[in-house]
Amino acid sequence: MHKTPVWYPDGQYTVFYNIFDIWTPAGELTATEKATIIIDGNMYDDSYVVPIR
Repeated sequence: MHKTPVWYPDGQYTVFYNIFDIWTPAGELTATEKATIIIDGNMYDDSYVVPIR
């Protein structure tokens, strides 16, 4: 899991990542992929306090 800083602006971001060091009898498997993430708000948008009664 990765967390972004609170100050990152809302928007769509493309993330590139590498998968490597997966070994099989035939050799190493590697892959390069990309994914799109959408930031809409921050961690405080879902934070709330409920008083104990």
